[in-house]
Amino acid sequence: MAGLGYQLESGPMIGLRYNGGISNINEGDANPNKIRNSVFQLYAGFLFGGK
Repeated sequence: MAGLGYQLESGPMIGLRYNGGISNINEGDANPNKIRNSVFQLYAGFLFGGK
């Protein structure tokens, strides 16, 4: 998993994450292809209340 994000002191934030699976999720099927789960996430948010 890897990610990058930024938050301003006034509260707004934005970021990007990647999560890549290492396990074959196609195990046990007759299909010989290896299939893995992977996800990209883009997020935006706002922190209320400050420090």
